[in-house]
Amino acid sequence: MKTLRIAAAIAVLAAAGWGLWRWLRPTEEKVIRGRLEDLADCVSRRDRESTPIMGLKMTSLQGFFAPEVSIAISGFPGEARYTAAQLASEVARARPYFSVIELTFFDVEVAVQDHGNATLSGTARLVLVSADGGERTEETRVVHCRLSRDEGPWQFAAFSEEPLLRR
Repeated sequence: MKTLRIAAAIAVLAAAGWGLWRWLRPTEEKVIRGRLEDLADCVSRRDRESTPIMGLKMTSLQGFFAPEVSIAISGFPGEARYTAAQLASEVARARPYFSVIELTFFDVEVAVQDHGNATLSGTARLVLVSADGGERTEETRVVHCRLSRDEGPWQFAAFSEEPLLRR
């Protein structure tokens, strides 16, 4: 009788643990949204950002991108295809020209096609303040991203945009 109670208690605890894991586990959509927020934070630059923080951000930036990334965004310098290292280098090269870079995303919609591919659409707002004169530029665009994942984290493989507002 005592053994039966212990076995029943273990079964109930195992079922409760499995239920909590299923309930609290983030969905793929939440993981992708979090990845987008982390990318925006990595690209963004606050006023008086220290050199070690900038170095840490630039070191981790390359991990957000697939080995080859296609970009169809107006005003983006260079080719339409980049390697992850080239794209991280372009971002790092642009940072000293701005005292503030603020990238934020709104109205993000995620669609997971299968376990290795996803698309993301949303509104991106980019605020740039030049380092030399303090000139402020704001752009808002509708951005579409294609993501892929083999075994690691989701990686951005393509970016395209639709101009929305320009000031």
